Amino acid sequence: MRKKLFIIVPLLSFLLLGTECVEPYDSAAASSGTNILVIDGSLNTEGISTIRLTRTQNLADKTQVKEELHATIFFEEANGTTYTLTEDGKGNYSLQQKTFNVSKEHRIVVHTSDDKEYASEFVPLLKSPEIDSVTWKVTP
Repeated sequence: MRKKLFIIVPLLSFLLLGTECVEPYDSAAASSGTNILVIDGSLNTEGISTIRLTRTQNLADKTQVKEELHATIFFEEANGTTYTLTEDGKGNYSLQQKTFNVSKEHRIVVHTSDDKEYASEFVPLLKSPEIDSVTWKVTP
C-alpha cells in the first residue's frame, strides 16, 4: 500500500502543478493587427515563380487562413516591362518560367480586389547559390 501511495502522490502533484504553469499567450499586436496583406513568395529566374497572398488574423481565430482572391500581381522591370502572374486559386498565383533581364532591377506590384495597390521598391535580382549537400545531426 505504501509503495502505491509513493507512486500516486508524486504523479498527482505533477499533474496538478504542471497544468497551472501554462498561461495563454495574449498579444495586443496580434489582436489589433488583423487583415494585413501577407505576400509570400519569390521571383524565380530559372523556373516557375509563385506568390501566395493571405491576410493576417487574430491568434485566437479558429477559422481557415484568409486567402486574398482575385488580385492582380505582376513583376515589373525598371524599364517598364511587366510579367503578370496567373491566379491558381486559394490565394496562390504563379508565373511560368520567363527570361528576366538580370542586369535590370525588378519589383512586385499587387492590386487587390478592394482596389488597393502595393508595390515593393526596385531591387536587383540575386541568384541563390546551388545547394551542394544537406546534412543533419541528432544531438541527445
